[in-house]
Amino acid sequence: MNIKKYALILFVAFCFFQTNSNAQQSDVTAIWKDSSKVSTKNRAQFSAFSHNANIYPARPKDMWEIGLGLGTAYISGDLNSNIGFGAMLTARKSLSHVFSLRPYFSFQKLSGTADPAFTAILKDARDYKTKSFGSGIDLIASLNTIRNYKGNPKANFYVLMGVGFLSAHVEKKNDLGNYGIYYNPSNSNVVMSFGTKKGPNGSTVVVGLVNLGVGFAYKISDRVNLGIEGRNSLTNYDYVDGFGSQFSNAFDAIWFHTLRLNVNLGNADKKVQPLWWINPNNYIYSELNAPDHLKNKLKIKLDDADGDGITDQFDLEPNTPAGVAVDSRGRALDSDGD
Repeated sequence: MNIKKYALILFVAFCFFQTNSNAQQSDVTAIWKDSSKVSTKNRAQFSAFSHNANIYPARPKDMWEIGLGLGTAYISGDLNSNIGFGAMLTARKSLSHVFSLRPYFSFQKLSGTADPAFTAILKDARDYKTKSFGSGIDLIASLNTIRNYKGNPKANFYVLMGVGFLSAHVEKKNDLGNYGIYYNPSNSNVVMSFGTKKGPNGSTVVVGLVNLGVGFAYKISDRVNLGIEGRNSLTNYDYVDGFGSQFSNAFDAIWFHTLRLNVNLGNADKKVQPLWWINPNNYIYSELNAPDHLKNKLKIKLDDADGDGITDQFDLEPNTPAGVAVDSRGRALDSDGD
């Protein structure tokens, strides 16, 4: 399956979700004033803010983002790696307008070849096939959510860092040209072994991961966004490609590039879109431009002590007797008006 097929799958899925979801075009200030979008634990802050007893609005409830990524993967190891296939399922939840957590589950189908000259010298270097299943959690930082001169972003640029585990099942090509379970010559970096075992160390291992990556997503609606992501999963194991180099102590890594379809799940009447799509400066600037929150709390007081129709701050004669005609500055007029 090539990259064009991945793009086609994402496009068809996008059309389905776009047709079956209603975009919630939320007002930039209304979300901070809507009590239905505030969780129970934040109701006290919402009430205090509404009565000018707290200068900070309550955090609104926001949706989960569910994502599917399809793309290419390859191993950075000791042997040559072919371009393989990978898939990833994710669920992302905001911690703030910048940071979010994203648990994931991934699968990669990988393969590679050993140089014939290399194989002639090192018999353990063989063509290989690897199936890997990964699980973990990423911390994501959105880089352009807080903006000083524009509203909500349409694009989301982010970086990620995470940890996880990788279950790798490796098969190597024998002299007869068949792939089979091989004897692992080292288990010094194996966290645990499980599954069908052949030999003392088995062919399926679970190893630790550190994930580093960058991504870009473009919002099609308040429900759907499309993205692209590249990540490198650094393992603590040197046999993901079935071979441990005698000339290097470097562990194997998996590079994974995906096209992504992300959908926000939740009731739009009770939750806003994920916070990384909402600029927190929206409310600040809207209040500076048109202070709706304050104007309902200000009491206009225009005193007129002598009741002549001219307020005291403009009245040059604040003690005019009742019934006496005055000019526009509150001064009593004489009988002939001269």
